[in-house]
Amino acid sequence: MSRAPAPPRPALLLLAYLAFVSLGLPDGLIGVGWPSIRRDLGVPTEAVGVVLTAGTVAYLTSSVLAGFTLARLGVGWLLAGSTLLAGVALTGYASTPALAVMVGFALVLGLGSGAIDAGLNAYAAGAFGPGT
Repeated sequence: MSRAPAPPRPALLLLAYLAFVSLGLPDGLIGVGWPSIRRDLGVPTEAVGVVLTAGTVAYLTSSVLAGFTLARLGVGWLLAGSTLLAGVALTGYASTPALAVMVGFALVLGLGSGAIDAGLNAYAAGAFGPGT
């Protein structure tokens, strides 16, 4: 016989909402901001591929490692740390002096975003259970 999931704790629920927002914020950044970023950094248009590839590789790596991380840290610490990583990366995007630095921040953003996505899914599954 299965038990009903425990009601979500308000602090963890708030953290999940903040993590969700930090997951969605950077999605439109590169597309809208790239013409200005490209001009400021003095790089060709196709350099965006390097930034997107770095972010994607880090996102996939983080997603694969999320189960291991969840087991050791728990969902609250995973979401808090990952949201912090995303915030640091977005701040870095805003102040980056060179493409190589932006690629580094894309890696950080990908690591944070992959863990946020997996952590939110784990939290929702555990807190709310299967839908009907």
